[in-house]
Amino acid sequence: DAIYLDAFLRDPEDSDQGEKTARLKTRAFLERLRSHLLPGGILAFNLIEDDPRTPEDFAAIRSVFPGATRFGVPGTGNLSVIAPTDVPIPSPQVLGERAAKLDRELSVGLPFRVLLGRRRD
Repeated sequence: DAIYLDAFLRDPEDSDQGEKTARLKTRAFLERLRSHLLPGGILAFNLIEDDPRTPEDFAAIRSVFPGATRFGVPGTGNLSVIAPTDVPIPSPQVLGERAAKLDRELSVGLPFRVLLGRRRD
């Protein structure tokens, strides 16, 4: 199974939303999300690549999901973070084979092989 989270919002300084979104980055919240996933499940995040707080956000994710990996999304300024419950993640060769298979089977705007080539860690 999978959970997708796109809620690491950056609110204006005069907004009261900062405290609410800050809770989404805590270890306790991330552990609750993990508890809802079956073995082999993934948690996927969308982060802003050039935000100075993104490394801190990614570190929080990795503290609960050690196999978390970042992928740059071309032309968007976003990072897709895939955080599997299982560690270690598959080898680059296995990931490449899976990406090629998905590209053959699915018609998507951004080929998985391109995304895999933008892996950041």
